This record gives sequence, C-alpha cells and structure tokens, in this order.
Amino acid sequence: MAIMMITHDLSVVAEFCDKVLVMYAGQIVEFGSIKEILHNPKHPYTQKLLSTIPKLKEEQKRLETIEGIVPSIQAFQVNKCRFANRCNKKLDICNNQSPKMHVCEDVIVRCHLYQNEYKEI
Repeated sequence: MAIMMITHDLSVVAEFCDKVLVMYAGQIVEFGSIKEILHNPKHPYTQKLLSTIPKLKEEQKRLETIEGIVPSIQAFQVNKCRFANRCNKKLDICNNQSPKMHVCEDVIVRCHLYQNEYKEI
C-alpha cells in the first residue's frame, strides 16, 4: 500500500514514510529514502530546509530561514535553476541552464553540483 503525504513537517515524514520526495517551486529536487535524505541531503534546498528545524539539545537561538522569495509561476524560466536566486552554492551555470536529474549514491537529485560526478537520468 502507498500513501502520499504533502507536508512541511519533516518529523511526521520521518515517523511515517520510507521514501521522501522533496519539491521546490513545483519541481522535484531530491528523492530517496527518508534516512538518506535526513542524514545526507544532497540538494541545497533540502539542506537549507533541514537546517530550519529547531534542535532540542542546542541552546535557544533564532530559527534559521531560507533567504529570498519563492519564484512565481510566471517567473519560472526553462533555462535556469528555480532555486538559483536563493542558493548559497550557486554556480554560473545555474543562471543559464535548468539542471537535470542525477543518480547520486542512493538518491536522485536535480542539481548542477552533481552533473560531472554522477549519471544523468
């Protein structure tokens, strides 16, 4: 049996799901096992998303945020990464070419950071 859950609450995802698909601006950016995504996220959006989760064992501090604004549908460009304007790991190619999906160890990721290292699908 399969159930699809749409949420930003990653604690719920961790409790009930085996696989997770991370989307940004209507596009899949990462897919893999919940264990792999939570412990070794590849895509910069997934990394930033996980960094926004407060840690119980750390001293109280200001919550992390992801800088910038999610692009509107009208702003989606075929020849650009949708996360480029908010990404802290942006490459020059991110502004000129939409990234392809790559098999990256046990995860599928859409990011130019992995284009030379892993197989495109």
